[in-house]
Amino acid sequence: MNIQSINASMLWFFQERLLSMGIKEGGLENYYNRRIDEKNIIAPVDLCLINIIQRRYSYLTVIHEMACGAAQLAHALWLLGYRTSASEIDDKRYRLAVDLGKCLSSRCKITYGNSFLIETNADLYITVNAATATMGLPNSLKFIEQKLSDGSDIIFKADLYGENQGDNRKTLSDTGIKYTELENNFLLLRSRDNV
Repeated sequence: MNIQSINASMLWFFQERLLSMGIKEGGLENYYNRRIDEKNIIAPVDLCLINIIQRRYSYLTVIHEMACGAAQLAHALWLLGYRTSASEIDDKRYRLAVDLGKCLSSRCKITYGNSFLIETNADLYITVNAATATMGLPNSLKFIEQKLSDGSDIIFKADLYGENQGDNRKTLSDTGIKYTELENNFLLLRSRDNV
């Protein structure tokens, strides 16, 4: 399967969900309603992260997407050959992610709950959304430090959300966590650099 066919399947699912459940009940408010209008469920930011992962990580890599929303990124990576899981705390978005997986025949496991508190075991943790705005919170930093000490890598969007867009870099620097700047303002935290 390629990205274009995955996106087309996702778009069909989202359009059907919109017709049958509506925007609010279907978990399509704001972000996903815009993605439907643009006919592109896999956003450019998702494509960028997929490209980063494909260049840096083998298909044996176990990946967990945090604060996944509909989990379009985790499902796409599963369909491209990676072993993935994802977590989401919003009820409607969680249901959306589970239903999307069924439609796509993706075996990506979706877990309900706070991504920073869920017990997971992955080689790579990723997120491109609002989870990065909470990075300065104690449970977020504890999660990052724990996963790095366990040997996992983390990639997230440094400045997508929040008023202080450069603040995540400062938070990392202030806590001594090393990171590498990637394209499109993604940051890579590698376990081997932080042990």
